[in-house]
Amino acid sequence: NGMHIKGRAANAAGHQQIFDTIFKDIDLTGTIEQIRFLRPDVALVHVLAERFPRADRKQTTKARITLVMVKNNGKWEIAAFQNTEIQMQN
Repeated sequence: NGMHIKGRAANAAGHQQIFDTIFKDIDLTGTIEQIRFLRPDVALVHVLAERFPRADRKQTTKARITLVMVKNNGKWEIAAFQNTEIQMQN
């Protein structure tokens, strides 16, 4: 939808809101497609995500997620991400 959410607290609140409502009964899986290390402590990660209602796995929606990951004090964290739904061709 093009939203630009800034900050850890705003991201957490926004995700909690959708997990409590529109994605309440949705399962999400992700498959890492590629990891490219820009530096030893920075990685660009591409993920193919699929989400589907728990009641009907045939209603799958796919998305491509791009993440910038940074390693801080030995722990990998998400610095930025973009989530784009993949439009299915008829």
